[in-house]
Amino acid sequence: MNFKEGLERIAARVDDFIGVAIVDADGISIEEHKKDPLFDFNPLIAEFSAFLKAADKASVSADVGSSDEITVSAEK
Repeated sequence: MNFKEGLERIAARVDDFIGVAIVDADGISIEEHKKDPLFDFNPLIAEFSAFLKAADKASVSADVGSSDEITVSAEK
């Protein structure tokens, strides 16, 4: 299964699905799947990039190593 198929499987399981994306540590979208083709992930990715970097810094500071994976879900 590739990333796109995985995201499509997630979408099929989530009520009121809007979109799902895999984003790298630099804030670059690797793969996206969305209900509305006009939905733009870029503003969300930009906002969450600072959060992802802070979470990674906290992991390193706590001496548990760099973050491997962070999941963010929202009410809508």
